[in-house]
Amino acid sequence: MTTKEWLQQYRIAKAAAERCFEDLDAADVLLRSPSYTGMPKGTQPKDLADTVAQLERLRKRAEKARNKAIRLADEISDAIDSVPDRQLKMLLWLRYISCRNWYDIADAMNMSVRSIYYLHGKALTSLQSVAHDTVVL
Repeated sequence: MTTKEWLQQYRIAKAAAERCFEDLDAADVLLRSPSYTGMPKGTQPKDLADTVAQLERLRKRAEKARNKAIRLADEISDAIDSVPDRQLKMLLWLRYISCRNWYDIADAMNMSVRSIYYLHGKALTSLQSVAHDTVVL
């Protein structure tokens, strides 16, 4: 796994956790507001215990996804904090922890996007040299 792939894991884990919590919220809303049409529904849970069990599974999945995202954020933040250059550290933080796009980063750092791309290469190299001592990438 490259340094960049390792850094991108947080964005993926964060999106997965958000999706799990959205699923949990949607299921909770459905549980609280049943619709009574008088028509039989073969796909509905047989009783309240089945519904509660399904909600519990969704809750556990969401918590597991959130914990994974938190763990990755901690690991990546520690690695970014070990980069000595403040400008490179800020760029890495904005891109991989704040999940900002290149144009937002360029605007926040008052630079051109091309300069941000160049600095990003430097930042990855700097992170890679520092991180090999502390984190397995």
